[in-house]
Amino acid sequence: MKDRSAEVSLTISSDIQFLPLAISFAEAAARAFGLEKTDALKLTLACEETFTYICSISKEIRSLAMKVTNGLYYVRVQFLFNAADFDPGPSTSQRRSRLTMRRGSMRWGSLSPQDL
Repeated sequence: MKDRSAEVSLTISSDIQFLPLAISFAEAAARAFGLEKTDALKLTLACEETFTYICSISKEIRSLAMKVTNGLYYVRVQFLFNAADFDPGPSTSQRRSRLTMRRGSMRWGSLSPQDL
């Protein structure tokens, strides 16, 4: 992996028609940050599944951000969005949420506005 820390982001709509753009962005960023082709493909497949899931639970088409970070020994993809807009059940929470993927593992968490 290339020895440099960097971050790239893409703002995209939660519309399934943007799936090719989301997965192309994740793959291009992973390759630019030095992941081997097989590892970049694994990350891309995880992004595809995650983006498809987010689109399926979105009540309306909303904006979300994809943030890809080079952590020097890993590449992290985060999906940042307003959780209330994407919650499949009733919710009054206005917190923002983050879904983080690191080479095969996923983590869900809450963000404060300063984290975005």
